[in-house]
Amino acid sequence: MDRNRKTLKKFFIITSNKEDYFDAAKLIKRESTKYHFPTKIVKLDPSKKWTLPNQTTETKVVVFLLTNDKKIIKDVVRLRRRFGNLEIINLSYLKSFTTKKETQERLSKGGIITPKIFALDRALGLKNKFKYPIFIKSNFHCTAVLIINNKQSLTNFLQSKLLTNNSDWYVEENLRSQENILEDIYFVNGEIFGTKRTRASEQLNKAAKKISTLLEIDVFSAGFFVKSNSNQYWCFDINPAPAMFRSIFARQALVKFTNKLLVDNFDNPSNHITH
Repeated sequence: MDRNRKTLKKFFIITSNKEDYFDAAKLIKRESTKYHFPTKIVKLDPSKKWTLPNQTTETKVVVFLLTNDKKIIKDVVRLRRRFGNLEIINLSYLKSFTTKKETQERLSKGGIITPKIFALDRALGLKNKFKYPIFIKSNFHCTAVLIINNKQSLTNFLQSKLLTNNSDWYVEENLRSQENILEDIYFVNGEIFGTKRTRASEQLNKAAKKISTLLEIDVFSAGFFVKSNSNQYWCFDINPAPAMFRSIFARQALVKFTNKLLVDNFDNPSNHITH
């Protein structure tokens, strides 16, 4: 490559036409105008493959997958093998593409406190031992969370047409109470942002950094229950495609991180970030 030729840097925000993330993508794009790289929102159809348009060896690209569509994620991650000048945010985590239940189990084994969860296959045998209400959750993001209030409701669900595959669902204990406060945070390249006016508490800061290390993930949102007047918490959700509607500071940090990837990884290959 001619050293005097200027490298073109681009930022792609990938969404799915099956999910409602487009408005979030526009908010992130708005923040990117402060930097000297063009940002494009690409809304994909999961049934069709996507490739990098007008790609040359002088074009450097960072992709943020603002989607939890399994098909789109796999297709875009495959592009990384073909284009060495492509950086995908959260690549290490996305390559494994674990289900929500598997992610929770990884966190629990790594020392992050999570609610008790059970495979749906065990639910019928445990129905007399559960403390109701319980949650039945889909293993995939942006889908239903069901509240089961008693044994009969659980039996009805297990016999319903809604249940086509047991592995698509899991049971989670209900931690909602007046004592337990719901807190959500955004994590971007080591920085933690609360979704309220107050900053995330110290224990959630520590937990978020540990989650990043355990899952090899640089950008995510996390949901916690925090016990009042206590350091006790439970992490019940990790989303690798956070919309960041509730924090302009998180959106600004994402764009700043993108700029760092474009500058460090491509202008200085020795600084390559692997996550």
